[in-house]
Parts: sequence; C-alpha cells; structure tokens
Amino acid sequence: MASAIEREMKESGEKGGTEDINIGIGELQECTLTGVEDIGLVSSYQFEIAYDSSVLAFDSVEDLLFGAGMLTPTFTPTGVQFSATGSAPAESVGDFFEIRFTGREIGSSDLLVMTEHVFDTQAPPQEYPPAGANTLTIHVVPEPSSVLLLALGLGGLAYVRRSQTLGVRQIR
Repeated sequence: MASAIEREMKESGEKGGTEDINIGIGELQECTLTGVEDIGLVSSYQFEIAYDSSVLAFDSVEDLLFGAGMLTPTFTPTGVQFSATGSAPAESVGDFFEIRFTGREIGSSDLLVMTEHVFDTQAPPQEYPPAGANTLTIHVVPEPSSVLLLALGLGGLAYVRRSQTLGVRQIR
C-alpha cells in the first residue's frame, strides 16, 4: 500500500529546492511534488494546486510517475486540478509531477496542495489531507536591472533639479 507518502513540493531547477523562491516577471519556475514511497503500487492520482493567479500564470504540468507526459489541467476558482493513470515503475521512491508557472505581476503566491487522491492497486482509494510540507512560496520580484535603471533615473532627476536650483541662484 502506498500510504507512506512523505511528500514535498520543491523547486526543481537551479535554485536548489528551497521553500521560498524569487523569480522575475515572465520567468518560468518549475516545481515538483516528490517523495512518494512504494510508487509501484500507485495506479492513479489526482491533485489540486492552489495559487494566486494575479501573481503567477499557470504554464503546464507534466506527469513524472507514469511517464504520461503533459497533463490536461482543469482550472478551478482557486487554482488548477489534474490527474494521471498508469503503471508506475517498481522503484521505492519517486516523483508525482512537475508543474510550471510564469511570474505575472510583482507579489507573492503560495503553491499549496489542496487535495490529493492517490489510488493504490492493493487498497481502496485514499485522500491525503493537505500538509505543510506541500507549500512552496514564490515571490515575483523586479529584475535587478530594472531596479538599477530606476535608481539611475531618480539620480538623474535629482541632479537636474539641483543644477536648475543652483543655476537660478547664480542669476540673481
């Protein structure tokens, strides 16, 4: 039975699996739900991931457990729902899926596993409650070059203002 699910939503790219991630607007972020034991017994799964759609734009979700490839999502008022069915490899630990988001607006959004149904070949279906380890926070922040350009622009305005103020005083 696949009841020993020690799962974790983690960043799956170069940022090293942290629980708090900064990305830029338009930047793609990949996240993986990992850590299911006895994956050879899993016959299907269904997940709902909640996120703030004003901060993040859903890009895609790919099944990693059954090798089913890209999954077709159903959008809900709080996020996205998807499922997959197949025969899992007989390995002891594996990953369920990889989900991708793009930064839409500056802000923060939690990725939270709201519901998960895991169907086992040797037991009745089980619903696992949401767990704190399934939360990942993504912060969409301005790119460093944007902040630098803003600082240069403000510095230039201050210089021009000061030059104009000094120039007026010299004429009087």
